[in-house]
Amino acid sequence: MLIEVLFNEVSYEDVCDYYNSHKPDEWNPLSRLDRAEGGFSIDIQNYQPDTDNVFSRDPNAKIKQVRWQRKKLCKPAGLIGFSCKETQLLHESLCKVHGQDQVILHEF
Repeated sequence: MLIEVLFNEVSYEDVCDYYNSHKPDEWNPLSRLDRAEGGFSIDIQNYQPDTDNVFSRDPNAKIKQVRWQRKKLCKPAGLIGFSCKETQLLHESLCKVHGQDQVILHEF
């Protein structure tokens, strides 16, 4: 699944607020991704780094994330993306904040 938007500026706080108030209690909250491209992230529950693997100490290994690429939210290569249900709720959140006619969910 891939989310595409037709607008230029994202209201991150409003999208995260909607998502977090509608997610199941057992899910971790959505937040703005602190990366150059922008996007969204969710902390991985009960993350336990592999002390033998140097990559497991990378901050990107501790979160699920989608980043902006040409107005599309994409999972970065080699990193962990959102589940289908998380992507669907993010799509719903973007629609509620920015309008249903401004957000497209591509299902593959």
